Amino acid sequence: MPLIGGPGEFFGEVAALDWGAGFGRTRTATVVARDPARLLVLDWALVNRLVNIDAAFGEQLEQESRNRLAGS
Repeated sequence: MPLIGGPGEFFGEVAALDWGAGFGRTRTATVVARDPARLLVLDWALVNRLVNIDAAFGEQLEQESRNRLAGS
């Protein structure tokens, strides 16, 4: 299982981008915190608004989604 983590890291982008498409993908991640963590949860409506407001935000989510789906 690949390890990710640290300040500024995120997960759930595949699900967030797929939400509007009717959950066509199977889930691709299991997340376990090894240390206490503070998480910011963004619902799909907010993610969608942010993508529409800030193209760079959307591009970062899409690039990370492609990387994870490719196994990088």
